[in-house]
Amino acid sequence: MKYETLLPIIVLELVLMPFSINSWAETDCPTPGTKVEFSQPAEVYEVVSSYTLEKDEFETMAQFEKRRNGIYSKLIESPPTMLQGFYKPEYDADKQRFVAKYKYTCGWPSIKRACYVTDYDAFNRTGTYQAQNYYGETVTIDVYSSVKYGIQWGKSKKSRLFFRKKPLVIDIPIEQARTLKDSLKIGYFIKFREPFYSSDISRKPANNADRSEVYSGSKWIMVDLLCVVVTDGNDNVMKTFEPFR
Repeated sequence: MKYETLLPIIVLELVLMPFSINSWAETDCPTPGTKVEFSQPAEVYEVVSSYTLEKDEFETMAQFEKRRNGIYSKLIESPPTMLQGFYKPEYDADKQRFVAKYKYTCGWPSIKRACYVTDYDAFNRTGTYQAQNYYGETVTIDVYSSVKYGIQWGKSKKSRLFFRKKPLVIDIPIEQARTLKDSLKIGYFIKFREPFYSSDISRKPANNADRSEVYSGSKWIMVDLLCVVVTDGNDNVMKTFEPFR
C-alpha cells in the first residue's frame, strides 16, 4: 500500500505528568543485579512535549530567552531515566541463549540512530465520512489511527551502541528460559537532548477495495542513549549493553 507523508503533527499543550527519574549518577549505567524503575514512553513524551518552546506574542525576547533557557536546563541537566522498550527475544535452545535482533526495534536506512520503543497501538476507529467512489456511488469511509513511540539519539560517542550491528544476547539455561521469556524487559537509559521531541504521521487513503483511511503516527523523544539493559520480571538488571567508548 502506498503511504503519503503529511506535515508533522501539530504539538498541543499537554498537562505536565510526573514520570520517574532514576537516582543513579549522571552517566553510570546500572550493573547486573541492580533494580531499576521504568518510565513509560507515552508518559515521558507527554512531559517533554508539554514545554512550549515558541515565543508568545505578549512575551518580550528577554522573557522568552529566560524561559527557554530554563526549560533547556531542566531537561538537559536532569538525571537519566530508564525508558521501557518493546522487546521481542527469540530463544536459541542449542546455544541456550535469548537473542533479540535489532531489526525488531531499531535501524532503518533513513533514520540510522533511532529505535521504536513501542509497537503500534491497536488501530482505533476515530470517525467516518461520506465520499463518492469511482462509480459515483456514495460510500462510508472509516477512519483509523495508531501511534508508536521511539527515540532518536545524537552522534556523540556515548550514543553509538553496538547493538545496531550485533543482536542483544543473554545466556540463559533452558530450564529457566521458559519462565523468563514473557517477563523479560528492555530498558533504554537516556538523557534528553535538543530539540527534545518531534512527531510525524503517514496516511493511507481509502480506495475502492478498502474503504478505510489509516493514519499511522510516530512520536520521537530526542536523547543521548547511554546504555541498554535487559531485566527480569522483578526489574532487576540481568545484562547491560554499553556503548562504544
